[in-house]
Amino acid sequence: MRRILVTLAFCLSFAAPAAADFEAGRTAYQNGDHATALKEFQAGADDGEAEAQAALGIMYARGEGVEKDMAQAAAWFTKAAEQGHLHAQHLLGRIYHSGAAGARDVAKAILWFEKASDGGYAFSQLALLAIYYKGDGVPQDLVKAAEYARLAAEAGLANAQLQYGYMLLAGEGVERQPQEAYFWLYLVTQEGSQDAVSLLSQISHDEVSSEQRLVIERRANDWMAKQKRR
Repeated sequence: MRRILVTLAFCLSFAAPAAADFEAGRTAYQNGDHATALKEFQAGADDGEAEAQAALGIMYARGEGVEKDMAQAAAWFTKAAEQGHLHAQHLLGRIYHSGAAGARDVAKAILWFEKASDGGYAFSQLALLAIYYKGDGVPQDLVKAAEYARLAAEAGLANAQLQYGYMLLAGEGVERQPQEAYFWLYLVTQEGSQDAVSLLSQISHDEVSSEQRLVIERRANDWMAKQKRR
């Protein structure tokens, strides 16, 4: 059975605005006016606004309106992360994991990924899945990997659904459950994943009958419909 492995996600999108000055900065940013965006974000960040601090960190990380400076990005992400900003916590985890601002520190990366994960941030759950599955800087822990795969899969991330379906099918870190594997893999086939199609083909009709497949597919279609309504 071919192994499937997700990669860490580094999402740099903005979260919803928290204040009018942040909204002005975001509007300027979306219009390509980085100078105005930088001014607005800097003002909010200096006033302690977590959204502005996270946005300013992103501009430093990308080198937009300022010279790219990952140390400055990390500093602003830290300020926002310490206020509980989930996206900043995730991005700070990514910086520590990659060593983009200095020495690589997987322990600190895990710390911030866990904080964001505890707040329901699915991309951090995906990152922790990859770390524990590979044993990246920590002992491999397939049980933890499977748990983070489940959380991120339930949040709707296709990469996690594929990985969790594979782990359920292979019995990695979790009891082997072909029917549950079929559910998660079927979801990913609806996204056009050939990996999921290949894995589904390995589930025999002795393990999951035609009748069971129809029931599971109806359940999966209902699940997808509910996700779209959110």
